[in-house]
Amino acid sequence: MSNDPNVRAAHYRAAEIDTQIAAANADLQAYNLNGDTQSAATAVQQIATLSREREDLHRLYNQYVQSQQPQYAPEQTKEELQAKSWDKMDWNDALQLARTSKYGANLNWNDPHVRQGYAEVLRKRATGER
Repeated sequence: MSNDPNVRAAHYRAAEIDTQIAAANADLQAYNLNGDTQSAATAVQQIATLSREREDLHRLYNQYVQSQQPQYAPEQTKEELQAKSWDKMDWNDALQLARTSKYGANLNWNDPHVRQGYAEVLRKRATGER
């Protein structure tokens, strides 16, 4: 994800905010040493605002990264698979059902017969056959 421009922009902005917070902290120390209460109060507010911005940025970043992750459906139980109607099944469901047969227990996607069956189903769907 490091090539994602949104992620790069978020990292860049986080570094900017951290730099600004460090500068505001240095200013705050200087104002405190000089007894400038009004400027110190402004620096404290600036630190609080920047900290809030950093928290918002982290929240947005985490939401974005989460949205880029593939969503996986929960594993179906055996009963759910067998109760599913044929028109709602995908190719993985059909392969799972075929594996319940004593002749199909070792079927997988690398089996040429499985691939040929899949190609046949796609051909029939494309031509409207059942």
